[in-house]
Amino acid sequence: MVAQNQRLRIIDAAISVFAQQGYPATTVDDIVAAAEIGVGSFYSFYGGKEECLLDAYERIVSMAKGELERAVAGASVWEERICQGLRRTLDLVVEEPQRARIALVEIQTAGAPALERYNETLLELSRQLAAGRERADEARWVPGSLEAILSSCFAWMLHRRASFGGDATPRLLNEMAELALEPYLGEAGAHNVIAKGPRA
Repeated sequence: MVAQNQRLRIIDAAISVFAQQGYPATTVDDIVAAAEIGVGSFYSFYGGKEECLLDAYERIVSMAKGELERAVAGASVWEERICQGLRRTLDLVVEEPQRARIALVEIQTAGAPALERYNETLLELSRQLAAGRERADEARWVPGSLEAILSSCFAWMLHRRASFGGDATPRLLNEMAELALEPYLGEAGAHNVIAKGPRA
């Protein structure tokens, strides 16, 4: 339990330092100073700052997944799950700005392994979006690469929000919901879902 608490202390300190200084500019000494531990204690858990960032990322993503699962638990159809998931995602970006910056910005600056893990997260999002194909009219043509394109687009929009701030809702939420729903439901169908209010 002592070791676990110390590890969490390092993670919390690292998240704060990475978010404030940026991953490239941060050193192990910076993390150690922020966590108020010895260098040896840090290296008993991590081989370097990259391992520390990856651990922080995994914990942030795991927490976010739990939040999203709870947010969409009451949704009965795909479009409601997407809208509620987008809403909770944007709320988390506002509520947890440092963690959002790690998950959306700094992870992309930490080298190939970190970027690969980030891309795995985008792939998970693509799978969630792809379920919309079952809701699309048979006559509607949906490009095979659509979900990958949408995931990258959402990542860029969230990256900008995490980097520069600004209002997260309702404008950004509606923009993202329209992008997610229109290819599958059509413009009218998407707008009908979004117009329902809190669920969109």
